Amino acid sequence: MDFEQLLRSARPGDALLEWTKPLPVFLDTANAISAGPRPWHSGSVLGHLARCMNETAGDPLAVWMALTHDAGKLTTPKCLLPHHYGHELRGAILAPIWARQLGLGPAYAEAGRLAARWHMRAGKYAVLRQGKKRQLLETFPPDGAGASFWKMVDADCRAPVSRLALTDARRLPA
Repeated sequence: MDFEQLLRSARPGDALLEWTKPLPVFLDTANAISAGPRPWHSGSVLGHLARCMNETAGDPLAVWMALTHDAGKLTTPKCLLPHHYGHELRGAILAPIWARQLGLGPAYAEAGRLAARWHMRAGKYAVLRQGKKRQLLETFPPDGAGASFWKMVDADCRAPVSRLALTDARRLPA
């Protein structure tokens, strides 16, 4: 059973719902909100987040970033749907709140904030100007938390965006 199936199978009173109580908005609405317009997305925000989390399994920080990168979509005004304009900034506010509620600490709060804020730009890495690429690579170097970020971007885009980014990172002067 993957993460999405686990969440969908939860019923009131289940231990899973008690464990996820700090995220009621996520549990209550994520399955009913479109992940975005076609051709970029099909299905719900819940399905998209769960798929990204499943694809980054084994790297706890990447899984956390996969959960939080589209957190802002949960606060999109209904009149904008299926578009989620500005979700990056709204998610950058929400992700640290979730981290604090879950007791994850400042490193996870910051990772969630950065993932929400920068995932859209990172997903367009191949077409960015050199200065924007450099900014991303300096913010997310290909090691440590940066490696987790690029895994999440690959999962979000369903493409190996990280290959080009990591190749470019090796070319940067020390």
